[in-house]
Amino acid sequence: MRYLRKKLSISILTLAILLGFPFMHGETVHAASSLPAFTYTSDGVFSWEFVKDADAYRITFSELGFYINMKTSEKYSFNGCATWKANGVSFDLRKYFDQNNTSITEKTYTVTVTAMRNGNSLNYANTVKYSYKSAIPKLETPKNLKWNKRILSWDEVRGADDYFVAVCDEKTGNYVWRARIFDPTVTTIDTGKTSPYFQDKPLVYDENSNYYFKVFAYGESGVSRDSDGATSYTINGSEVDCESGTTGSCRWVYNAEKSTLTISGNGAMGTYYNYNKVPWYTMRSEIKTIIIGNGVTNISNHAFYGTKISSITIPDSVSKIGEGAFSYCSELSEVKLGTGLKEIGPRCFECSSGTGMYKLTSMTIPANVTTFGKHSIGYISYASGGTMVYEVITGFKITGACSSKAFDYAEENKITWVSNEHTVSKTEVTKESTCTQKGKETVTCRCGHTYTRDIPLKHHTLTRVPANPATETADGNIEYYICSECHNWFEDDAGEKLITDHSSVIIPKGTVPEKPDPEKPDPEKPDPVKPDPVKPDPEKPKPKPEIKPTEEDETPGKEEKTPVPSSGEDESKASSNEVSNEAAKVENATPDPKPEGTALTDESQQAEFVVTSAAKENPTVDYKRTTNKKVKKITVPKTITLDGVTYNVTGIASKAFNGCSKLTTIAFGNNIEFIRANAFKGAKNLKTINAKSSKLTNSSVAKKAFKGVGSRVTVKVPKKLKKTYSKLFVKKGLAKSIKIK
Repeated sequence: MRYLRKKLSISILTLAILLGFPFMHGETVHAASSLPAFTYTSDGVFSWEFVKDADAYRITFSELGFYINMKTSEKYSFNGCATWKANGVSFDLRKYFDQNNTSITEKTYTVTVTAMRNGNSLNYANTVKYSYKSAIPKLETPKNLKWNKRILSWDEVRGADDYFVAVCDEKTGNYVWRARIFDPTVTTIDTGKTSPYFQDKPLVYDENSNYYFKVFAYGESGVSRDSDGATSYTINGSEVDCESGTTGSCRWVYNAEKSTLTISGNGAMGTYYNYNKVPWYTMRSEIKTIIIGNGVTNISNHAFYGTKISSITIPDSVSKIGEGAFSYCSELSEVKLGTGLKEIGPRCFECSSGTGMYKLTSMTIPANVTTFGKHSIGYISYASGGTMVYEVITGFKITGACSSKAFDYAEENKITWVSNEHTVSKTEVTKESTCTQKGKETVTCRCGHTYTRDIPLKHHTLTRVPANPATETADGNIEYYICSECHNWFEDDAGEKLITDHSSVIIPKGTVPEKPDPEKPDPEKPDPVKPDPVKPDPEKPKPKPEIKPTEEDETPGKEEKTPVPSSGEDESKASSNEVSNEAAKVENATPDPKPEGTALTDESQQAEFVVTSAAKENPTVDYKRTTNKKVKKITVPKTITLDGVTYNVTGIASKAFNGCSKLTTIAFGNNIEFIRANAFKGAKNLKTINAKSSKLTNSSVAKKAFKGVGSRVTVKVPKKLKKTYSKLFVKKGLAKSIKIK
């Protein structure tokens, strides 16, 4: 009966396009004459007094092409919507349409009430515009669609009268199967059987096609309204004998025959605050393989709790793994994390403490992971005295880059660390390089590992010896270059072409460049037309050839600018003099840094510094103290230049600010790598430490570096390092009550 009543109700109102008017407020557009005492309320109740000679009143809805005819002779109540009085009538439109239709579109409608007689207007009418909002609830669309071996199921929709299910074939684009379920408590349908109501034949699936299901909830008249749309679900023909469903923006399919759970799609998985809410929770002990497709971005909390997988590969698309996602996976022994991973949630890979209950003994963490939840990796848990106890798995190892946050996690949790990429924390030169021999330096990584590496060869310090032509009395030479450090000779200014035979640069004296013979024809040019030769006069003596003196010969007593080696001892002497002169020039041009431990004063900075490295390529100093004890703000410089040498300021010395009674602010930048013990002690009125450096580590900050910092101080650090520095500074002596921003 409910179905017949509903069907008749829908048929009557089909032309009204599924009406139903709850009215908010509106404006009245008057006709030639208004109905007497016409009023309306915000909830859609219209009232007016009778018009003389009127035998009916018509309520018209312009947008719907539909009207209600109220005859005064019948005084029909329209299921309690009309109230007839002695001098007039009222009509509750919202109640009327809520009772008679479940598919009401909420928008503004034009409603006209007209006085009629014998089917004609008496020219008494009022037109009102109303914004419609239903008084009865609208149904939600069916949720949590699941598939289990040809059976489609969904969650019950409260207030629904019945459900409609339709299936579209991808290849044809046509609906190939439909079903109508009139019991709202039945929320499953077997697509392998003849469908209810429509009598469609059972579905026959093609493995190479997709099938699109739609589930729609119908409302019950006067109780609920139809859902706005249908919930869609897609199944591939090859998956009809599997279980499947949706999780967030993704889809899951469980193949019981292969014990394989597949997560696919683009976006995050669903949110689950308890492991028993995960759709495949009841199958967890049967799941032995999990495949996560590239495109999944977020693995939900508790997603794979208690499954029997032995290995898992996280694709590069995943950026976050939620809390307890792989906890209590007792068979898990191998984990491969993608390069896009940034966050690992608390207790993500937690194991039980029972014998043989965990097989995961090591993990490699990508460098991009910056956030680790508490006990996220390498922990077992057990209950003791009503509380959970967490302990590091004996022998567990974390592998990663020493510059990554994984190193910090391993160090804080006292987990064995294995480096696959060391970083330079400190270097110490053990042998300076020259232009002929490589130097040596000892490198210390933040993990404590040390190793020795070569320092590249220095460039030759070359002096050019210009070309000097030979004369009748003195040797000459071609152009060449002499290094003032190794004393080798080179053909080029890059110091790449070594001259091993020094005599090869000498042009022996008396060697005069051959002049071209004008009588000798040039093979590259055509023969010129020669005039007849003139016969020589045998009586006339031949002139002697003229030898022109060189510039050096014409200037008595002039010394040569560059020594020209001749041979043996003379050659060695010339080379030695040249080298000595050039070495002197180099010494004057690039002075050496002061030895380590030397105190330096920079008047422009009003500060003293101490040399920490005298390496010529990178001399460094610590900020030792200020020379102005009344200063209120100190900004540690990046570099200082003294006596022609530029030093990098890389550290803050012990008690650097002691006795600065008026100092309120200390600031330093990314150049600072080292903070010595008690660096800030003695600055009694200090209020702000602005630490902009991102290079501070557990090994570069002394144990008591922040000892003595007053409780009123605020420490400002780079935003992305707040969590790391908060732990580090407290570990290094900073009181926990001090604010870190």
